[in-house]
Amino acid sequence: MPGRTKDAIGEFEAALRLKPDFAQAHYCLAIVLLREPGRRAESKEHLEQALKLRPDFEPARKALERLGRAGP
Repeated sequence: MPGRTKDAIGEFEAALRLKPDFAQAHYCLAIVLLREPGRRAESKEHLEQALKLRPDFEPARKALERLGRAGP
């Protein structure tokens, strides 16, 4: 939903407080964080964490590759 980015961030952060090893939540939070100015580094950290938890998580790997190609 448009305009609900901050709500989504809060929900994914809450999910990760309950289950910090939830790779899908790290991935989803990373994708949502990319919509917020100045939060690319945080997004990258969550993508890296998702891959650490699930090395076979292809969507996270591809998002991290795209993020690296996008520049600073």
